[in-house]
Amino acid sequence: MHHLNPHRVVTDSVLIQLDLWLVFSLGKCRFAVGSNPAVRTIFSLKNAVKPVLRTLSEQNSAKVKCPHKVSYYNLEAKVYKAKDGFHAVWVADGKRKKQQFKRLKDARAAALNALKLIHKGQGEAANLSPTELNKLITAKKLLREAGFADPVSVAHEYIAAKAKADQADLSEVAKFWASTRGGIRTVSFEAAANTCLTKHPI
Repeated sequence: MHHLNPHRVVTDSVLIQLDLWLVFSLGKCRFAVGSNPAVRTIFSLKNAVKPVLRTLSEQNSAKVKCPHKVSYYNLEAKVYKAKDGFHAVWVADGKRKKQQFKRLKDARAAALNALKLIHKGQGEAANLSPTELNKLITAKKLLREAGFADPVSVAHEYIAAKAKADQADLSEVAKFWASTRGGIRTVSFEAAANTCLTKHPI
């Protein structure tokens, strides 16, 4: 009958406790089958200490944990990471403007473009949303196609006409004006005066 070596029993017990601690602490283990009762543990310190970012979205999130700053001369805008993408934020004409983008690249480009407009003194343009900017471009195109080269003069004329018409629909005002001047023709002042004197002598 073989007698157990007490020193070996203690050593094996210590090794087992140490291996179990490593298993629960690092979560990376592999068990080997054999005569040795100890658990052999293999772990990766690299993966345990420094996790690898798997997606581009995770990489962007890591880069923009703090606001990402965009500068142009003495002006500065910031880009924040949010649940719906990236928010570009700047101040123009005392107003805080924020635009949302899906990509960090687009948010940075928009912020830089806004700062350039502000630097040129065009802060109002920097506060326009993409939808508002598209509407202005469309309006200018429509006016140009109709023969109006100066949108500002058209705007002034429109405002004056609305004021004269007491804010009425200008298309209805134009229809009424056209219907009431059907028999009117253009003549010289002399001809009009002679006609008036003939019909209404003094």
